[in-house]
Amino acid sequence: MSDNNEFLRGILDTNKAYAHKFAQSDPGLLKQLAKGQSPKVLWLGCSDSRVSAELSTGVLPGSIFVHRNVANRFDENDPSAMSAFLFAINVLKIQAIIVCGHTGCGGVKAALAGAVADKAAGKEIEPSNRTEEVVGRWIAPIKSLATEHIQESHVASAEDEALVSKLTDQHVANTVKAIAESQLMKDVWAEGRKISVHGWVYHVGTAKLRDLDVGYSGINQRAPSLSGPKRTYEECEQFDQV
Repeated sequence: MSDNNEFLRGILDTNKAYAHKFAQSDPGLLKQLAKGQSPKVLWLGCSDSRVSAELSTGVLPGSIFVHRNVANRFDENDPSAMSAFLFAINVLKIQAIIVCGHTGCGGVKAALAGAVADKAAGKEIEPSNRTEEVVGRWIAPIKSLATEHIQESHVASAEDEALVSKLTDQHVANTVKAIAESQLMKDVWAEGRKISVHGWVYHVGTAKLRDLDVGYSGINQRAPSLSGPKRTYEECEQFDQV
């Protein structure tokens, strides 16, 4: 307990230093933020502690409105997500939605592990505890995607990094499409509002973002590419190592 208290005290001390530095370097921004927010982007990201929207993009506070959950999922029946989306779109008047997945996502890995285990057992394995039950329900769509991929590739290992990367990309693309095809966005675009939806992946090992070029800017309308010609994960890996 004492070690934990020391860690928490450390956070408070770090905040004091951060607040002092912030006040010295940009007092005008603090006054502006105290009056309200006007972000241009809604960020749907993963709860993973390594992937902070503000830190990974390098933007100032107040630039991005953030909603995070395990494995950056979108579900129109999730009141938490819909509250964030409706507030961002109708109150904050954001101009873009970014779905951001990341390498080494625990949710994607768990989904793949579950699909591999089911295949080995020849049936769907029942959860053995509360955590597996709740998390399993949440990542079920990703597990279904993983099942499709292992049937196609005959992969028997949940540690296949290439497949985890492929699933991560596909899950982000599917989430972007789900948002674009939601009644929420259909209504937004029918009103003539210009809000685009994009899919990115954050590489934890390099701190770099990659645009998947799977965006939408209207009903059945693809958004222009943000980063030039589309590159595969492997091509990006090679590019990043140059």
